[in-house]
Amino acid sequence: MNSNLPLSARKRSVSSITLFLGLLAVALVCLYEWEARRLSHGFDSLISSWFREAGRKIPPVQPAKPTHAIALTRADEELLGWAATEERILATKVVEYCGKAGILPGEIALIRPSAGFVRSGYPFEREISIDPWGTPYRLAPDAASGKFLIISGGPTRTTNLDASITKSLFDSTKGQVFQDGGRVILVGGCEF
Repeated sequence: MNSNLPLSARKRSVSSITLFLGLLAVALVCLYEWEARRLSHGFDSLISSWFREAGRKIPPVQPAKPTHAIALTRADEELLGWAATEERILATKVVEYCGKAGILPGEIALIRPSAGFVRSGYPFEREISIDPWGTPYRLAPDAASGKFLIISGGPTRTTNLDASITKSLFDSTKGQVFQDGGRVILVGGCEF
């Protein structure tokens, strides 16, 4: 600052700088808050779009004649992606159980995850033995082939399958995921 200026001019200059720095600080805080909210919302939206896209890509059990075709909402499409992801985790637990016990478990409760196996965060916290619609996953084992199905209830909240669909699913390759009327069905298998 120029010391040749009169005292009143120097005080005005200091006041202007102080005012400018104060306004700049307020603007930076506002910008930070806006950016934090935008990123937070954008991150959730990004995750939602990933699961929605995954849900849309799950093929029907019988493409030629869908048995229980229903119109899915955007939220249901997202939850299809969540269910498919959770079913893969459960399938890993079923295969682990097969390796230790030497047999297929008869129900999901037998492979109940440990206390640390709880999904936390987005969109809510709960054990993975319940599908995103609130229906318990159903395990349908086929001891003869060593294969199993993990079935979510979907928006209809029913895990029952027609016998013809069940047979065609057991005939399909292990690791595939299908949907039927909004229900997500994973085909898994154990090697004995």
